Amino acid sequence: MITFKNNNWQPTTVAFIQSLVWSKKDVTITFFCQEKEEEKGWPNRQEVFVAVEVQFKNCTQFKLNFEGDTLQPAFGFDILAVSANGWENIHFQIEENENDCIGFYCEAIEVLSKVSVKL
Repeated sequence: MITFKNNNWQPTTVAFIQSLVWSKKDVTITFFCQEKEEEKGWPNRQEVFVAVEVQFKNCTQFKLNFEGDTLQPAFGFDILAVSANGWENIHFQIEENENDCIGFYCEAIEVLSKVSVKL
């Protein structure tokens, strides 16, 4: 189940991972997101981003490959429904699209907050 507390959010708009907090089997990630505009480069640091805090519950097979100590590029990712595979407590697979910086499976996803930010 994916729960949205504050408006809908699309994982394809993720430009950066700002922070990641691991708590037992849950992971809370703050993403900086920005709509893609064809006539402008993306991501555009001159434009406003949306900081989206997402909690992934009951995570397993967590893979993390970050470099440096600044914002981690994560140019969109996929949320794949894998419930049909019959795995106990696993309903989603999370995959980052370009940099392969993060990947895992989880039971549920909850969008906790969404606010506009300027970098």
